[in-house]
Amino acid sequence: MSADPRDDRSDRVWPGLIAALLLLAVARLALTGLMPLMDTSEARYGDIARQMAERSDWVTPWFRDGNPFWGKPPLAFWLSAIGFKVFGFNEFGARAPHWLLGVALAALVWWQGRQHSRRVAWHAATLLGGSALFLILSGAVLTDMALALGNALVMIGLWRALADPQAAQAPAAGGRSAQGLIALGAIIGLLAKGPVAIVLCAIPVLGWALWSGRLGLLWRRVAWVRGSLLVAAVVMPWYVLAEMRTPGFLTYFIVGEHWHRFVTAGWQGDLYGTAHIHPRGTIWLYAMVAALPWTVLAPLAWWRARSLRREQDALPRGEDDTMPARPATDEVVYLVAWALSPMVMFTAAGNILWTYVLPGLPAGGIDG
Repeated sequence: MSADPRDDRSDRVWPGLIAALLLLAVARLALTGLMPLMDTSEARYGDIARQMAERSDWVTPWFRDGNPFWGKPPLAFWLSAIGFKVFGFNEFGARAPHWLLGVALAALVWWQGRQHSRRVAWHAATLLGGSALFLILSGAVLTDMALALGNALVMIGLWRALADPQAAQAPAAGGRSAQGLIALGAIIGLLAKGPVAIVLCAIPVLGWALWSGRLGLLWRRVAWVRGSLLVAAVVMPWYVLAEMRTPGFLTYFIVGEHWHRFVTAGWQGDLYGTAHIHPRGTIWLYAMVAALPWTVLAPLAWWRARSLRREQDALPRGEDDTMPARPATDEVVYLVAWALSPMVMFTAAGNILWTYVLPGLPAGGIDG
């Protein structure tokens, strides 16, 4: 803590905000066991996890007897299957691990915001935790929360590697920490959704590096070769085993799920459902809905922040500063690129769901 009392005042957090966030988390946990599996995808994934737990087959997710599920990697099913083993075959067992993923993501956002101030940390966690899409998915048996956590780990790890001079040195603690975040996030993303997780990270990072002219820094600060080898050593065994157990998995998963699903509107090759047909650009409308109620309150928050900044600028030098420090311009651009990356990626796609917005919400919380 700073010895300057002005710093204490500018870093003050309203206790009611913390209490409300914790109450929201507890209420969401309670709902995980009270509501039946409602969405068709949630029910399907819950049943796949049940079969995994009953069969003790941790390699191949099964859609029905004799019909493997090639649509997603196994991480979400592993988590729910473990939940079944611990809590029994019920809604709470299926959902509790995904609630924990949501808690981990909110804690990660808080931790990153804490690099600036306590106020930024708690506001960031509140903006994320109070958004409509996050509240729904933080207790749902789906793959999206795991993808968002993996994405956030990679993006925060990359920023720390770029912003911290010590991260350039592999032996340094800061360097190991940043590289570890990146590798862990990539592993989670590839086992939750597949290669799309890497693309979602590449779009904002490369965009920021080109904008800032720091492609060289990006190459030097990250252990790309060693990190890729580590990620491959952890992830590839499952992909190889999955193809060996049920040949044809890789072709369907890579070509079908990662190309036709997004490029071919009304794709008829979906083995497990019906493709969604929406006008191009619908993802931006979904983003506004996903961020409710903040999309409605954003203009008021902007006006209030602008008024406080004007009051601050009018104070004589040395007077009290009640505005907490905000991220510098480079970081703001990085966060905006991260927040917008799902919309940029899926603007031209017609076969989309509103859940695709989730990986961008943590960045919006930190920048908010």
